[in-house]
Amino acid sequence: MCPTLCPVKHRTASASAGLSVRARAGAPPTPYARAVLDVVDRIPPGKVMTYGDVAELMGRGSPRTVGAVMSDHGREVPWQRVVQASGRPAEPHLQEALRLLAAEGCPVTGERVDLARARWDGRTS
Repeated sequence: MCPTLCPVKHRTASASAGLSVRARAGAPPTPYARAVLDVVDRIPPGKVMTYGDVAELMGRGSPRTVGAVMSDHGREVPWQRVVQASGRPAEPHLQEALRLLAAEGCPVTGERVDLARARWDGRTS
């Protein structure tokens, strides 16, 4: 970037794409964040989606923007049902997520969810 020479004000990729996800502490979710939370809230017990799956189902965003929403507002929904592409829940709540997923009947082996058996496509129940 050229902060002293360019007259154009630069914005972060998520803001310029209309996907503002980071809110001030205690602020309500942005419209994009609310849409992410609505998708996550629909994931059935015992099933999971990856961060990328959520973004793909919505048709916008990225695994990173979904992760930012979950970091800020995930406690409003069954957050444990969103995992990394490897099937591993995100830190720092790894053990709590694994415990909650196992209690729902989600197939967990070690520190990973069996995505072949537990991945939800967003359409079927």
